[in-house]
Amino acid sequence: MSSLFIDGKWLAGEGEPLAKTNPADNAPLWQGRAASAAQVDAAVRAARAAFPAWARMGLEERAKVVRRFGERLTERKAELARVIAQETGKPLWEATTEVTTMVGKIDISLKALAERTGERAAAMGDAQAVLRHKPHGVVAVFGPYNFPGHLPNGHIVPALLAGNAVIFKPSELTPWTAEETVKLWAEAGLPAGVIGLVQGAKDTGVALAGHEGLDGLFFTGSSATGALLHKQFSGRPDKILALEMGGNNPLIVGEVADVDGAVHHVIQSAFVSAGQRCTCARRLLVPQGEWGDAFVARLVEVAGKLRVGKFDAEPAPFLGAVISNAAADALLKAQDDLVAAGGTPLLAMRRLEEGAAMLTPGIIDTTAAVRPDEEFFGPLLQVIRYADFDQAIAIANDTRFGLAGGVLSDSRELYDRYWLESRAGVVNWNKPLTGASSAAPFGGIGASGNHRPSAYYAADYCAYPVASLECDSLALPASCRPASCCEGKTMNAYEVNFDGLVGPTHNYSGLSFGNVASTSNVSAASNPKLAAKQGLQKMKALHDLGFKQGVLAPQERPDVASLRRLGFGGSDAEVIARAAKEAPTILAAATSASCMWTANAATVSPSADTADGRVHFTPANLNNKFHRSIEHPTTRRVLRAMFADETRFAVHEALPAQMHFGDEGAANHTRFCADYGRPGVEFFVFGAAAFDMRYPKPAKFPARQTLEASQAVARLHGLSEAGVVYAQQDPDTIDAGVFHNDVISVGNGEVLFHHQQAFLNQADVLDEIARKLAARGGRFTAIEVPRAEVTVEEAVKSYLFNSQLLSKPGGKMLIVVPEECRNSERVWGYLQKLAASGGPIDEVRVFDLKQSMQNGGGPACLRLRVALNQAELAAVNPKVLMSDALFASLNGWVDRHYRDRLAPEDLADPQLLIECRGALDELTGILGLGSVYPFQLA
Repeated sequence: MSSLFIDGKWLAGEGEPLAKTNPADNAPLWQGRAASAAQVDAAVRAARAAFPAWARMGLEERAKVVRRFGERLTERKAELARVIAQETGKPLWEATTEVTTMVGKIDISLKALAERTGERAAAMGDAQAVLRHKPHGVVAVFGPYNFPGHLPNGHIVPALLAGNAVIFKPSELTPWTAEETVKLWAEAGLPAGVIGLVQGAKDTGVALAGHEGLDGLFFTGSSATGALLHKQFSGRPDKILALEMGGNNPLIVGEVADVDGAVHHVIQSAFVSAGQRCTCARRLLVPQGEWGDAFVARLVEVAGKLRVGKFDAEPAPFLGAVISNAAADALLKAQDDLVAAGGTPLLAMRRLEEGAAMLTPGIIDTTAAVRPDEEFFGPLLQVIRYADFDQAIAIANDTRFGLAGGVLSDSRELYDRYWLESRAGVVNWNKPLTGASSAAPFGGIGASGNHRPSAYYAADYCAYPVASLECDSLALPASCRPASCCEGKTMNAYEVNFDGLVGPTHNYSGLSFGNVASTSNVSAASNPKLAAKQGLQKMKALHDLGFKQGVLAPQERPDVASLRRLGFGGSDAEVIARAAKEAPTILAAATSASCMWTANAATVSPSADTADGRVHFTPANLNNKFHRSIEHPTTRRVLRAMFADETRFAVHEALPAQMHFGDEGAANHTRFCADYGRPGVEFFVFGAAAFDMRYPKPAKFPARQTLEASQAVARLHGLSEAGVVYAQQDPDTIDAGVFHNDVISVGNGEVLFHHQQAFLNQADVLDEIARKLAARGGRFTAIEVPRAEVTVEEAVKSYLFNSQLLSKPGGKMLIVVPEECRNSERVWGYLQKLAASGGPIDEVRVFDLKQSMQNGGGPACLRLRVALNQAELAAVNPKVLMSDALFASLNGWVDRHYRDRLAPEDLADPQLLIECRGALDELTGILGLGSVYPFQLA
């Protein structure tokens, strides 16, 4: 028997045998075979081949085919209704209503398509801003058994109208209805391949859902299956998934005047379709006391008289069989389990005939029972007594589901309150929960759906929006922005590196727990003057090589205000003296010149990537370390003084100072692009997730960057999903001392230079970068350093990845490394081989930055990367850009204000504060920053 429809042909399945019987009497109805994996693949390939022509056909022509399908439905209404009734067990009157609804779906879908996804246009100067929608391509529709015609139809009709090709996998419990429905589509003249039918159970579903040729999947069914599909689609943002699932739906009854009216609505809510509607009431909440007792007694009386029978019985039954004997067995067991958990049977559900799936309604009082948060998909209703409306709402919301809820009450005020406080996608007042408008969306939240409601909103997930600016002629604009192409210039863009000046209080306090250099030099004396001059020499050398270079001012240290907040009082000198005596470690933290790690200053997104076309900065909150967490207010003021033009630059506040949003700035962020002025891919690296326990955490050291922080920065900067990649560091590598991404990888342009042990799921991470960069016109190159050639420990000790990649004229790159790399035989040997390999990196340049390196800071740590176009570069405070004059001025400034030696005991010297403030006061004048330090603002 042919049961599959592939590429316009009816075929026999090659998989496991399937058979369907009438659940009311076990009479055989249908038999066939499931689709094999090869047949699923053939169906997808046929749909892929048919899609382009179907999409090009145009809505008007597609609508003609769909309307012919509606005509066939109308002609065959009686026959299809009998098929549905026999296969599901539902009464014939209900099956007939289902077919009528299928016909009505066509006009509703056309109206919704025009309203939700129709073309819109508005004048925009000499152009038109046009919004259109395009089909996804090949989509799968997974149908349920309770409405085997109507519910799949609710996905298929709008999907076809939008221009998609569809592969339909019905429930294995209703294969006959699916076959008869697809026959009507074929008779309507749907082109071969545009719709396919693959029968089968779980194996067929897994094969179809996992097929790479799918662009989306639309599912109606159980929460358990939906959760599996959601998991299967995780990490695939390129595929759309619409889930409509069940619920543990509450219905609250108040002390209404019309008791019988309320009883009627409860019956319709709980027992229509034998309780096999996803919006059926599963929990009935009634008030404690006499009124509630009387109401429940009346409900039990009426429910006990409901007629249960075969689909074609006369007089017609109110409810028929459930879908199968297995389903009936499960429901009877659920009833027994509720009683065993403390429930009291008010109306026992029972089987009408042995071996048949016809059940009478069941009502169990579970007020005092342990209630499982499950959907019992059948005529089984729990009654729960509540003391007041506050408790009723609390009980109603005590579920992981969120599909439907309702109130039967004479009080609009109570309904309004429930509407506001409920968590559901369908909320009714004085109507059955199973009632819904065809002109409204249908779907839930929580375990009931993934925020893609069907019904009237199905058009939304059947097509995606495309925004266009269109002009029918090309001409030079009448006016242009300054320094634009109208003036004969190219809008070039550059990467400008802003290196941090090492501050006057540079010392080895050993405050970075686990930092190899910082902890090993904790008791040593530092040379702040030499540290600052080494940094300046590196800036000047790169400037002389033609690279754009800027200067970022250091922090005010010691931070007296923070010491005061910690209880050290008196004059500034007394604060320092007291801290030195009572808490020298805290004083060292408040004196640390940690702003030398300028890569931690902020995360930067260039205007080519952001939604508003501005360069965005978010200062890092650095809340993992006290001595770092106090930096961001000054950092923000300094950045705003450097990038003051708010039409071109946006400098945000740091993220909330909570561990859940730990943010280490550009040390965990890089960007890939074909050109600095073109849209690129922003790469966020995190150590752990604060709220998602699926991500592993390091065992030894805390993760300093969270996924949630990276996501928040991406939102603040207005980055599109297509231009962002999130990757997790390998937790074992973090425990080896790799606290930031820039200790294990460094990127620039189209190149990522990284260690073999940099990321979890490294192959997937690199593949995602490559795909997204390719979509933006780039060709990604990953240079992986094998652990066999350089271990993680060697990379950390030599600061191999605390380096800079700089683009040279001609397309090659220069890598800037510290002297420590040359001191490691294996690392230096690797770098020499790399430069000679013919790859993108062809030159290694070494700088002696020993003074800063001994505190854990390397070339990468000393700078903040900012991609700027010509207009943006012109808007930067010019006094912070490196030049011969600025280099000379800053060298003289260091000579005047910095000490040659700073030992741990020198931090107690109050004169150090006076020296630091004097130096910074002069520096703000040199760099044109104005008042940015706390002592200047006091």
